[in-house]
Amino acid sequence: MTHRVLHVDYRIQEPNRRRILSESLPEGYELVIPESFDTESILRAAKDARVIFTSFEPLTGEMMRAASDLRAVGKAGSGVDSIDVAAATALKIPVMNSPGHLRSDAIAEHAITLMVS
Repeated sequence: MTHRVLHVDYRIQEPNRRRILSESLPEGYELVIPESFDTESILRAAKDARVIFTSFEPLTGEMMRAASDLRAVGKAGSGVDSIDVAAATALKIPVMNSPGHLRSDAIAEHAITLMVS
């Protein structure tokens, strides 16, 4: 069985982002990109999703409810500010994020630049 991982942020269209996420999915998981990023397209794509991810764009309760077999939602990055955590909690869906190496170098470089400027 293939588990579908839906990404609802238009930034996933960038080839490097798509490659990194696709390569980090374990065997048996498939990255799904909606045909467009309007609400209706996302809701259609969510129907078979096991996991829904975002980066900065909102991940709403409506999207979660559209996925009949949703097991988790997450944000590619730190925090969960773009996820409707109240809706996920009400639906008993775990919420996760992935802070770390994808942004830590850029953040450190920016902090050093600010300190020396």
